[in-house]
Amino acid sequence: MANGGTLFLDEIGDLSLDTQVKLLRVLQEREFEPVGGVRTVHVDVRVIAATHQNLEKLITEGRFREDLFYRLNVISIVLPPLRDRADDIIELALFFLNRAAERAGKRITHLADPVIEALKRHPWPGNIRELENAIERSVVMSEAQEIRLIDLPAEIVSATGRPVKVIETKPLHPEASPSRSVNEATLPDVIVGKSSSAEFPHEQQSLVAALARAGGNKAEAARLLGIPRSTLFSRLKKYGFE
Repeated sequence: MANGGTLFLDEIGDLSLDTQVKLLRVLQEREFEPVGGVRTVHVDVRVIAATHQNLEKLITEGRFREDLFYRLNVISIVLPPLRDRADDIIELALFFLNRAAERAGKRITHLADPVIEALKRHPWPGNIRELENAIERSVVMSEAQEIRLIDLPAEIVSATGRPVKVIETKPLHPEASPSRSVNEATLPDVIVGKSSSAEFPHEQQSLVAALARAGGNKAEAARLLGIPRSTLFSRLKKYGFE
């Protein structure tokens, strides 16, 4: 199908040694026999291969053929990780946002300012795939025409580089703990990452982060989250905080 065009092979470093032998033959002789076929097919394709692994290291470990490496490595392009390309993050996020919103049938057009800040500060260990996944999840969560801080995955909200405060280090459910008011005095400092995501639901963590940034001011927290104060109050009540 790619004859006369380009064939992209992702994660080339994950190919088994048997498949590497077959690919090498195609690259060298420009021919192969299709599975179940009885005749040889001649092809002329340009191959672009990508990998996140160190192929030279795999060669020394006997997991990647040296001859295939040199056959592929005609022109090499090293793409820096996303954390080293901060200027690309928002442009990529908007691209993923438009695509995800179209698929979900939602009219979400932009990112709120606190979201842009959070995306820029996150280290993105999963690179572009992590960014794409985060935006898709946010589109599913969003109930507005923009992505708000409350829509982001909790691990991205907590990576904004700001001190994070949580209300309590135990699961907060109405049936498990008494109602309490939310103010600056009820927001003791804790170390980021001390409480697991399993202990605090995503929506709840976003509320806590916004309240911490607003110093316990509910009106300011609602503004940061991009939601009406009445919505904030109802969500606080949902988790036992009135």
